[in-house]
Amino acid sequence: MNSHTKKLINLIAISSLASFALPTFAEEGTITEEDIDKAIERLNTRIEAFPNEEVDYPRFTRFALDYSILNGNVNDQRQTDFFGGPFADGNNDSTVTRVSTNIQFTKNFSGGLSVGMINGDSSIQQGDAPENIVSSDSDGKAYSASLRYQIIDWLAAGAFAGASNGDGSSVDTSAPANSGTFKFTGQSQGVYLSATKVITDQWIYSISPSFTHSKSKSKYYNAVAGTETITNYELNMWHVDQNISYYFDKYRARLTGGHTYHNVAHETETNSAPRSNSSTVYVGGSYLVSVSHGVELYGVASKEFGDDVYDEASSLTFGIAKNF
Repeated sequence: MNSHTKKLINLIAISSLASFALPTFAEEGTITEEDIDKAIERLNTRIEAFPNEEVDYPRFTRFALDYSILNGNVNDQRQTDFFGGPFADGNNDSTVTRVSTNIQFTKNFSGGLSVGMINGDSSIQQGDAPENIVSSDSDGKAYSASLRYQIIDWLAAGAFAGASNGDGSSVDTSAPANSGTFKFTGQSQGVYLSATKVITDQWIYSISPSFTHSKSKSKYYNAVAGTETITNYELNMWHVDQNISYYFDKYRARLTGGHTYHNVAHETETNSAPRSNSSTVYVGGSYLVSVSHGVELYGVASKEFGDDVYDEASSLTFGIAKNF
């Protein structure tokens, strides 16, 4: 559109407004081209005075608080000459309270940070000659950071890292009873790709292959025998996650169901039984309680299967988030 056309449109608009504003017998109130130019200038000045709607980076996009219940299980039925069997059979449970935030660095580059408090307890039977139950309690902290880059509309890549540390105590039912204390540290890293397919306005499918590397170190001090045992452990795994989400209630609500396959690439040999390839199925959802304030409730439940020793682990997470 050239300048003459713009001026013609503005002339028509201002003339129309003027026809309503002028008295019926105001023949002397003739609108000149100079009047039109001044009116356009005033209009442009007002438009330029409106605030710039461009997004500033970096900026926080989300704060969240959640609570997780993790129910682990060990089913190692190996027999030993020393104390019989099972080698280890029982529960290894924990709870995690976590706070997290998401940060948008640029239009396509984002990241996340989280801090968690871990409380764990276990009750494991070790042997039947005689039967011995080892009970332990531990407390720890976990930290994690992640980065994500949106390559194109449907494809993203990311990396993440985490660390944990803590201590605890244990006691068994042998005669005389053994008791001790332990400390542990751990770290993990990983990379992933994430591809998304919009099936319809409400259905979205996603697939994400990833690789994780983790290692841990624990020191156990037996107060009765006065000895210390140090264990180092390392685990590399490949994962493939697939899920599908359904959005409803004007996109305020979401339901997601998915499956993750875990492949053991490498594992350090220890006294514990080795891990096997396994799977995790999960279902979760979220609901935007307040659109104007960005308050969201969310939750997810999962169940693992396929590993004969570490099978039947499950988790439940629920939380609240503030989106910006």
